[in-house]
Amino acid sequence: MSRSVGTFKDTYNRLTRSSLSLLDDLYDESVLFEDPLHRIQGLPALRAYFQRLYADIHSCRFTFEAEVVQDDQAVLTWIMHLHHARFHPGELLHLPGATHIRFADKVVYHRDYFDVGALLYERVPLLGPLVRAIKSHL
Repeated sequence: MSRSVGTFKDTYNRLTRSSLSLLDDLYDESVLFEDPLHRIQGLPALRAYFQRLYADIHSCRFTFEAEVVQDDQAVLTWIMHLHHARFHPGELLHLPGATHIRFADKVVYHRDYFDVGALLYERVPLLGPLVRAIKSHL
């Protein structure tokens, strides 16, 4: 399984809008992908999601920090370094998160965990200061 985890990490750091065909080598046709905002079933739907996602991304890379691999699954912690064309242009965003993946021959399950507030809500001009203030008092 560690080879599969290595392939997963390598693939995510090679993804660009022109290299999304790499997803076909990584994911099973029936993959289930989940994150705090989406639930996507099947490789064609996942491909379409990534095409929309990467349309406005200038760069995206991951610093993988830790991994726990057991049998046919793994949990990875990471920091995503994202430069988006429309979402705070010019700012390099750093978002920590974690991924749980399950493998057969390819990835059959992928779930990402990250703070949606840190990614989205804290960066909205009027809402951001309010969200940050609430979080600081929790």
